[in-house]
Amino acid sequence: MPYIPRLAEDGRRGRYLSPGDADAIEAQLPDYVRPAFRFGVMYGTRKGQLARTLRRYVDLERSVIEWPPAECKKREAHVVPLDGDGLTIVERLMDDARPWCPFLFHGPDCAPGRTPSKVYGCLGDFKKTWAKACKAAGFPVGRKAGGYVFHHTRNTAATNLRAGGMDEADAMRITGHQTAHVFRHYDLGDVNVLRERLARSREYVRGLRAKSKVTPLRPAATASEQRVAG
Repeated sequence: MPYIPRLAEDGRRGRYLSPGDADAIEAQLPDYVRPAFRFGVMYGTRKGQLARTLRRYVDLERSVIEWPPAECKKREAHVVPLDGDGLTIVERLMDDARPWCPFLFHGPDCAPGRTPSKVYGCLGDFKKTWAKACKAAGFPVGRKAGGYVFHHTRNTAATNLRAGGMDEADAMRITGHQTAHVFRHYDLGDVNVLRERLARSREYVRGLRAKSKVTPLRPAATASEQRVAG
């Protein structure tokens, strides 16, 4: 087989949306975008997949959303259990079901006869709306300027799930990542959790050092002392 070199991968990593920054951006977003944003921060679902969610993918009896393979990047069904605030968001959206629209998330122009976006469903892209909200919240606009993009919700969810103690395989099932290599690129690592683990390791070493410095109650006898005693 001929050698085919792999294309160079972009080593840039995403950004972590701290709770404070997330709240600041959400406060500037219009009401129709907020549910998708909050859900993205919690579950890390891709923007397009999330926007194209149909109500029939939701099973409130089981408290899950099950996206079919055709809607998922890895062409396998993606099942996400809903809990707490995530379940509340979905329940409220289901209560807002509109007879003419099959989607879970609705955009400002949702109306009978309107043709939804093939990529972003009824919700729409909302890229300009997102940029406006970031600017109003005092953040740079756009990735090149060092600002936030909606895709950073995937970094945030992956990081929070792992920092909260969820193992990697289960976290990947939530976010829908296909490989551990890619997931680890999204998991930015929680610095505070890392600091706590570092403190525990320092304490462990201090404990070992203290034990090694314990002076015996009775010093061991020398060889000459042992001969005299014998």
